[in-house]
Amino acid sequence: MAQHAAPAYRIYQGETILGVVWSNAVVNMTSSWRVVYDDGDTETLILDRFTTASARAAQLISTAQVARKDGYVTVGQTFADGAQRGQTYVVMYISQGYNPGDVRAPIAKGYVYASVPLALGQQVEPGPAGGHGYRTPRTTTNPAAGAEVLQAVPTGAMWRLITCSVQLVQGLTQTPLPSLRIRDSLGFVIAQIPIMTTALAASTTAQLTWGQGLVQTSFVAVVADEQYTAPIPMLNDLLAGYDFGTITDGIGANTDYGAMAYLVEEWVMPT
Repeated sequence: MAQHAAPAYRIYQGETILGVVWSNAVVNMTSSWRVVYDDGDTETLILDRFTTASARAAQLISTAQVARKDGYVTVGQTFADGAQRGQTYVVMYISQGYNPGDVRAPIAKGYVYASVPLALGQQVEPGPAGGHGYRTPRTTTNPAAGAEVLQAVPTGAMWRLITCSVQLVQGLTQTPLPSLRIRDSLGFVIAQIPIMTTALAASTTAQLTWGQGLVQTSFVAVVADEQYTAPIPMLNDLLAGYDFGTITDGIGANTDYGAMAYLVEEWVMPT
């Protein structure tokens, strides 16, 4: 394996290697970093085997080893035994101690996943600019009759909404007009897409699907099985605290949404 040395990778006597990891999955991680001292001696700093939590919160990867003399970090890698790209983000530092405030120089950062380690010198920004994320299907809770569907982006995540679909059972009286609404963390509407151009008739069951690449279409030949589609904006990277869900003109007690199934591309983001 080729070695790399640069002033940015300078390590001084008593310093160590420290990692900070954010993950939405439980994965086992290992990490080792080779140091070449100024006098030609070498040593490998091996970080303790580490199992992540899945809450997207920052966790430390550390070792009791410290550099015995001044030198350079010349090569190193951090491995994860599972997950997919976008689920586990790691930043490795040369550090003067074991607290986040002790870090001195980042030596690698990026997403770590099965068979793809993070190596010395890699500098991959979190989010879509560095590559694809983790595509995962999810469902919302099932709201009560007369209530809207709502889903918030969790802390420590960035989502790109690919598709979402929900069944609407409409009883007597109301003739609602549903839309998909996307809001930022302050509650401002950044997109609102109606699923149909005319209101849904009373006493109907309809499947409503918004998705990237779809166009607004409808199939209404069967009252118990009406189907509607509409597009989602292609650029809709939603930060933590953003939300999406239905907003329905004419909603009432007989308007009953089911749980919404949705597909998102997720990038775990440092917090």
